[in-house]
Amino acid sequence: GQGFLNVPTYAGLSLELGNVWDDRSDIGFGAARLNGSLFLGLDTPLGPVYLAVGVDEGGGSSLYLLLGRLR
Repeated sequence: GQGFLNVPTYAGLSLELGNVWDDRSDIGFGAARLNGSLFLGLDTPLGPVYLAVGVDEGGGSSLYLLLGRLR
């Protein structure tokens, strides 16, 4: 629906659990890492705009700004 700046606005979150292992025998939930993100998206006349922040259980974080579409 109409939201922020009178354009369709979307908000959401994600939770991920996973890791990368060198050896198949090391795979297990005990070494898996928990990560999450929050995002806000706007469907503007110039295309979609998304702003997101991601955090991991170790305290690391990332900020994302996505502009436009991939074709």
